[in-house]
This record gives sequence, structure tokens and C-alpha cells, in this order.
Amino acid sequence: MGFVWSIGRLRNIEIRIDFSWFIVFILLSWTLATYYFPKYYSFSPWLSWIIGILASLLLFFSVLVHELGHCLVAQRQGKEVKSITLFILGGIAQIANESSSPYEEFSMAIAGPLTSFSLAIVFAILWCIADSLSRPIFALAKYLTMINVILGTFNLLPGYPMDGGRVLRAILWKKTGNIKKATKAASKVGQAIAFLLISFGVFQILTGLWLNGLWLIFIGWFLYNASLKSYQQTLLREILRDIRAKDLMDTNFITIFPDITLQQLFNGQALTGRHKAFIITEEKKILGIICLEDIKKIAPERWPYILVREIMIPRSDLVLTTPEENALKLLHRLSSRDNYPIPVIFSDRVVGTITRNDILKWAQISFKT
Repeated sequence: MGFVWSIGRLRNIEIRIDFSWFIVFILLSWTLATYYFPKYYSFSPWLSWIIGILASLLLFFSVLVHELGHCLVAQRQGKEVKSITLFILGGIAQIANESSSPYEEFSMAIAGPLTSFSLAIVFAILWCIADSLSRPIFALAKYLTMINVILGTFNLLPGYPMDGGRVLRAILWKKTGNIKKATKAASKVGQAIAFLLISFGVFQILTGLWLNGLWLIFIGWFLYNASLKSYQQTLLREILRDIRAKDLMDTNFITIFPDITLQQLFNGQALTGRHKAFIITEEKKILGIICLEDIKKIAPERWPYILVREIMIPRSDLVLTTPEENALKLLHRLSSRDNYPIPVIFSDRVVGTITRNDILKWAQISFKT
């Protein structure tokens, strides 16, 4: 996903729109206004456009409600939900913590399709009521009924990481007691469904339906990559679950005093090229961190006159950890930070440093072995 705009918050969940959403919104509105509604109803062009735009907006509203179904269950389970992003293929919720049991996984996964089917019932009731009252509302309600049925049914396909794939994983997890095996099996099913979609897309292109074919190929490609990535993330979580910060930390760090100048620091330490970041301490207690990149942002002629404490990243802005902190939890805390070293603190003293890259490199080595 590319550029993303935040449009508000709902139940402390940030609602965001990706740039790709505007592309599909325009294409969908145009298709509905110039083809779908004129084909089945004798609306004027301007009315077809109004209904087409409303249908597109309500379609994405339905996608948002679908994702909210997942999020509300996740919040009820005590999980942190950071955001919901609408993009070209629908919506995606960013939930900080994975399910800790098959029941949690099942209930959170099934909530989305059930929400879509519930919306379909609501629009179906409106469809019946509007039959004798308003033809435009009738057409809009009928379309939204069908689209929510399709949305709920499609998401129930047993291809991980789709909702149906997560339901399948929950069932296999419950049966085997092993989330790694369950995820691998569900991921394989997801890849198989992806290949079927791609194959059917190629077939449609050969029969002249090139637009439908390209769309199916794109969805299949996205599902295949999402399935692989989701399985790798599960492996990463399992690998890091029993690893502690003390197992990964670097004890060969440099401490400096806060009242030396940038020139003194650069001449004394930075020229060696062995370290790119330095821990600033006073009476053995950490005050902050300074990195070479911070120094390079300042003109060299000013280095003799600026103290380290003036540009350091203060302790209050740092992520600190302890030797016993779980590496997986630490990685979640560092997911949005630059690769600054994280001080490992024991008895209020620095005993080592660790970076996000240290964790990921260790995980990559574990994958290969």
C-alpha cells in the first residue's frame, strides 16, 4: 500500500484510506453508473451516476463494518486494534496481538463474514420495503444485499489469511494443538486457491474477458503472497517466543559523557567506524543516545561548539528493555521505529544494546537452519 490518509477514529481505532482506494472507487462508480444500473433500470444518466457513487460509498462502508466486526471481537478479547485501512482490495485491520487460543482465532475470524451477512439481511429488508416506494432505493438496496452476500461468502473461502482460512486454522489448531502445523496447512490451502484464481483469470483472458481475468489474476497473486507472508510471520513469532533480549543483546557498546562536544566525540570515537551509536551516561545512569546520523545533520563547523547533551535522544524518548523481555514483544514495540540501538537496563544500568535488525537477522538465520 502507498500513501495513506487518516480520516478519523472509531472506538479508538484509526480509520485510514490508502491511495489505491480512490482508483477502485472511481472505476467502480463509473462501471455502476454507465453499465450496471442503466442495463437493469431505466434511470436517467445523472440518476445512474448518483446511485453509482452512493453504491460505491456504501460498498466500502460495508467493508469497513466487516473489518469492525473483527476488531470489536478482538477488543473484547483484550487485544489492541491500531487501525483499519481501506485499499484497492477492500479493507485490512491491524491488530497488535495474535490469538492465544483456537477459540479466540475462530471467533475473531468468523465475526467478519457474519457481519457481512447481517448487513445483507438489513439491506434485503430495505430492498423489500422499497419495492413499492422508490425504484432508485430498491436498486441500491438490491445491489448492496448481493454485494454483502458475495463479500461474506468470498471471505469464507478456506484460504489463509482470509477469514475462512483463519477459521480453518483455528479448527486444525484445536485438533492438532500445534499452531505452526495448523498455519502451514491453512497456508497451503490459501496458495492452492490463489493458483485456481490465477488459472481461471488466464482462462477468462483467453476467452476475451480480459478485464475480469486481470482482476482475478491480481487477487490470486495478492492472496498467494499474503499466504506466504502470513505463514512466515507465524514462524517468526514461534521462533522469537522463547528468546529473551539477553540472548541477542550486544555487550560491546560505548558510553560517553554528556558534556563533550560533537567534535570530541567524532575525533575520539566516530572516526574508528566501529560504532554508529553511543550511550550517554552520567554516574553510570543512562541519559540518552546519540547516533552518527544525528551528528551528520549538523554542519561540521558547528561541531566544536555543540555539546552531546544538546542533540541527544533523551531517555524519555527511548524504548528501554530488560534482559528478560521476550524478543517477540520487543519486536512489536519496535515495529515503527528506526534502527536505533535499544538499551538493555538491569538495576538502572545499561548492560547491553539491541536493535530491531539484530532480532530480524537472528530470525533469518533461524529460518535457514
